[in-house]
Amino acid sequence: MPDNIDSLVQAALSASDRNGPEGDLEDGPVESVLYTISSDDSSPGEPRIVVEAEVVHAQTFAGNPSLQVRFVGKDEKEGSRSADLAVLAASRPALGYRPRWTPVLVRTPAELAEQMRVRWKEALGELQDGFDPRMATFLTGAQGMEPGLAVLTSGQSPVSKFVLLQGLMDPEGQIQYKGLGLDAPTFARQIRAASEGDEDALDWLVEVQNEGVLTSYSEVTGNSLAAEADFRLSRWHKQGMDLIEAVTVKSENAGFDFSTIRALLKVNEEYQAKLTKRRESAADNPALLEYVDRDEARFERLSRSDGSLDHGILEDWFFEETRLFLQVRFRHSLPGQFAAALAPISADAPGHGALAAEVRRLAASSSTDPNEYTTTTATVAPRRFGPFGLHSDPSHADRVARIIQAVRRAIADVDNAGHDDLGTLIVAQEVLGYAQWKRDELRAAELIREADSHQSAAAQRTNESQERAEASLRRETDALTYAKAANDLEQIVQKHSNALAQTTRSIDIDDPVPDAALSTARSRVEQAKLREATASARLAAAEEREQWAAEAASTSATPVAKARILAERDLALAEQSDAKAEQNAARKEHSAALNDIRLFTEARARFDELIREVRTENERRVREESERRREQEARQAEQRRQQAEKHRKNQEAERQRQEAATRRQEDLNQRQQDKANAAKKALKLELERFVALPSEAPFWRRKALAKSRASLQQAILRLQAEIVGPLAPPRTRAKTWPNMLSRNERYLGTVKKIVDYGVFVSLPTGTDGLLRGSEASGLREAGELVGVEIVDIPYGKPIVLKRIPG
Repeated sequence: MPDNIDSLVQAALSASDRNGPEGDLEDGPVESVLYTISSDDSSPGEPRIVVEAEVVHAQTFAGNPSLQVRFVGKDEKEGSRSADLAVLAASRPALGYRPRWTPVLVRTPAELAEQMRVRWKEALGELQDGFDPRMATFLTGAQGMEPGLAVLTSGQSPVSKFVLLQGLMDPEGQIQYKGLGLDAPTFARQIRAASEGDEDALDWLVEVQNEGVLTSYSEVTGNSLAAEADFRLSRWHKQGMDLIEAVTVKSENAGFDFSTIRALLKVNEEYQAKLTKRRESAADNPALLEYVDRDEARFERLSRSDGSLDHGILEDWFFEETRLFLQVRFRHSLPGQFAAALAPISADAPGHGALAAEVRRLAASSSTDPNEYTTTTATVAPRRFGPFGLHSDPSHADRVARIIQAVRRAIADVDNAGHDDLGTLIVAQEVLGYAQWKRDELRAAELIREADSHQSAAAQRTNESQERAEASLRRETDALTYAKAANDLEQIVQKHSNALAQTTRSIDIDDPVPDAALSTARSRVEQAKLREATASARLAAAEEREQWAAEAASTSATPVAKARILAERDLALAEQSDAKAEQNAARKEHSAALNDIRLFTEARARFDELIREVRTENERRVREESERRREQEARQAEQRRQQAEKHRKNQEAERQRQEAATRRQEDLNQRQQDKANAAKKALKLELERFVALPSEAPFWRRKALAKSRASLQQAILRLQAEIVGPLAPPRTRAKTWPNMLSRNERYLGTVKKIVDYGVFVSLPTGTDGLLRGSEASGLREAGELVGVEIVDIPYGKPIVLKRIPG
């Protein structure tokens, strides 16, 4: 035999094909055969390798053979080991099974049940995805496991299979679900833990109910109490869900679009979270914390004033949010439901009488009158309901109508419910309790809003009272100034007399008690009367505020509202005290104003008597000064008239001078134009003669020809110099002078500048023209004379020229 392990393993596995039983294995019995393959023993000093393979002969078994590799010493007899293996094989069961989700090899169904309890997550996962065929093979080979095999291949839920298989495979063992036993102590602990807020325990109870675990448990154990409990739990769950479905409705089915409100509530929630975070970060910074407090107060004021709170929390409308709320509340009642369902009841037991009585009492005290949900005396108009709810814009009346609709349905279900209809009773208790609480909250909210309104009005009255007090203080200050002057008349008269004696001019004599003093005092009397009347009205409003607070405190349904109303009553009492104080202050001001009127009247008469002589002398000086001022003003007016006449004459002389200068310039321009026209005529003849000169001549005539050409050039240049553009007449645009150059005119130009695209040529009147292309050939330097003809005079561009032939 080969010596390497891989070859030995392959030989052991292939031995089943050579030495196994003949015939069709699918129809034959399930058989486990042990094969042993050893290495060569030709070297006595080397240990031998022995591979043992246990092979299961069954086509339904998809597992791998069980392998064992060992080394045999040189002194160990192989026959003794083979005998031990034979004995071991005879003591084993016919078939073992290692599930895919555990490393443990199980030999009996009870061991498999124990592994399912230990590794329940993996076992449930396999049942969910599909059972292992090798497990069916294992159960087929086990005695009495036909029911277990039927459960495994059935269409029941994975949880039901999990529970049933435990009871069938291990009748003496504990049946568990998710690691917890389905026994009374375990249920007691889970119920107690869930009631105390353990979410894991509550989730376990929810799954036990939803998956029908108790039914499976009763089927495999014969426990009738478990079956009855599961039936009652299912019935109660259906009752609760039916009532929740009945009292709630989808917002789109109610004809409402709450997207804006939901977005607003979400923004408010996010902003509130930001404020909370900022408050935590500013815990060690008092200045920043104060800023956060102001920001939060401003946010609260905006939230109250923007009208969004009129829509209320969306739960108030019994839409999707309320459905989730009631479902969560019903879920949290599950521990009590389990306790009631697992408690055995006799035939004459009253059921859940205490809860039923409490819910019926709550139903009897619940109100379906819309006016009960408000503190105002106005009747709330009834709302029309369609098949799915309201068909109007969201408002307070619509919200109340939805609550009343839910209350009516809950009351009707309570009236028809029996003592053992726990699901209906639980949900009805939540709905009615919530509606009653909301009724109290709505009334309390209206009371608080009304209290805020009273407080706002009181704050306005307080501000107005402070403004009246400040105005009274200003009036008192002015009155004291006049009163001081009225008591110092002699000093004032003496001061004016001394001032008049020290100058020859008049002085200003101020009346220490003018008419305005008396007018102000009389107005002060009227203002004091008005202030007293306003203070009386404020006192009456404060008394009415106190009376409202006393009545509202007796009807407030929540502690918060009652505390707010009592605080409002205390504020009303304080306002009454302030109003009475203002009344007394107004009466004192009235009396003081009457005294001022008497004092000012007497002071005015006494001042007129004391100041008479000083005033007479001062009035005489005033008349003299007035006369002198009139004479001076007359002289100044005559001087201004003379200056204006002189300026007019100067302007007329300047105008005449400018007109004469314009006429002279126009005459000069006319003469210049005439001279230029004459020069052009002569120039034309000279240019013709110049062009007519031959380009070549005999030797003896060249000197005379050059002399003639030079003479003609000089004559042409002299004539061109006389072509000058006219000057514009000064200070006038009455006449427009024509351009001195025209098309088709010929001139003797001077090359001014040579560029890549042509040659610029100077023309008369200081104008430049341009020769382009071949017209500029032969011209090599500035200063050369060239005969040109004007082709075009474009606006804003150089004059277009061409050369004169010859």
